[in-house]
Amino acid sequence: MNKLFSTLFSSLRAKFTSLWTRLRLWVSPTFWRTRVFTWLRRAFSTLFDVRPKHKKDYYVLLNWMVSKRLAFAIVVVLGVLCVWFILSMLPTPASAGNTGVTINTYRYNSIPLKFQNGTVRILAADGHLAYVGQVQDAKCEGAGTLYDKDGNTVYEGAFSDNMYNGTGTTYYADGTVQYTGNFTDNLYNGVGKYFRPTGVLEYEGDYVTGVRSGKGTLYNSTGSSIFTGSFQKDQIVFGELVDKATTDVAQMYTGVSQVYSSSSEYCVYMEEIGAVYAVADGTAALDDSWNVTGVYVLGSSALIEGEIYSSINRITQVLGDPDYSGTAWVDLAEAVCVNQLVQQEADTVEAVDMEIASSYEGVYTVSDYDRDGELYIYSYQRDGLLYTFYCTGAGIDQFFMYAIQTA
Repeated sequence: MNKLFSTLFSSLRAKFTSLWTRLRLWVSPTFWRTRVFTWLRRAFSTLFDVRPKHKKDYYVLLNWMVSKRLAFAIVVVLGVLCVWFILSMLPTPASAGNTGVTINTYRYNSIPLKFQNGTVRILAADGHLAYVGQVQDAKCEGAGTLYDKDGNTVYEGAFSDNMYNGTGTTYYADGTVQYTGNFTDNLYNGVGKYFRPTGVLEYEGDYVTGVRSGKGTLYNSTGSSIFTGSFQKDQIVFGELVDKATTDVAQMYTGVSQVYSSSSEYCVYMEEIGAVYAVADGTAALDDSWNVTGVYVLGSSALIEGEIYSSINRITQVLGDPDYSGTAWVDLAEAVCVNQLVQQEADTVEAVDMEIASSYEGVYTVSDYDRDGELYIYSYQRDGLLYTFYCTGAGIDQFFMYAIQTA
């Protein structure tokens, strides 16, 4: 009897062991992974076994015979690629900060993006987040924010036709505001404020197509106002100072000044804008008005009739032949300009000897200076003004300073 129970128990154990082994095999990830890979290998082997085995395995197109299996394989591959492309183009939901609002994310060339209107997130070609904001007809339209590849904000504000249009703000790479104001087609246009990389205001006023043009105020590196007046092509319109009363000019230029006077000559060096203006003595005038007779600008480019020129040849083409070209003796304003250029380490000019009788807080009384010093000049007259350009010698096309005076 014991032998019989032992045999029965052995048989049952063998059956349950086999069942348990199979159960463990079926729940094993390795088993199913192997089965799936085997099935896929066989399927792909069958799919890509495109070698025809019979003439019925061909499609006949005119004089061409195309393997049916090859055609089927191509269709399958194209179908898979199309599905992958469509899936990659579908938007990815993302939360907009702490608002809890979900915004769809699209690649910049996504087909579904072309049918979106509203707020979206757009990825650039390299995958970084480039834009968050409103779109319409596949274009940035409305309020939005543009980012660079490092995630820094480049611009935030109004968009139209994929460009900055309206009111907005641009930023330096470190997040400091660069410009805030009006834009037209990505250019500063209208009223705006421009800031230095340090965050200090540099200019506030009118812009035209990306450059300072119109009325505006210039600030120095500490944020103090130094000049309020007219600008054009990013330059101060120095010509508007000529023939103005010195009291008016003092309201326009509020930066650091140096006043020079001799027995009969007076001039003021406007240090922070690099210019000197000469003054006519007004003590004999009925209204005791001291007026500016000329402005001397330390620079190698000049604003003439709305355009910037830095060549004597080009100026001659615009203003005609010079009324005078040759050497001229220096006056007090010219001597001050030349000495300022020398202090700025300009190697094109030599200092003019000047004797200072007294000085007090930026006011200098000049007892004498070398009036025999000579400068080579080209002079032109236009619209009641005399333009004088100073060169290092005859035939030199580049000037190192220029003057605008009453003719």
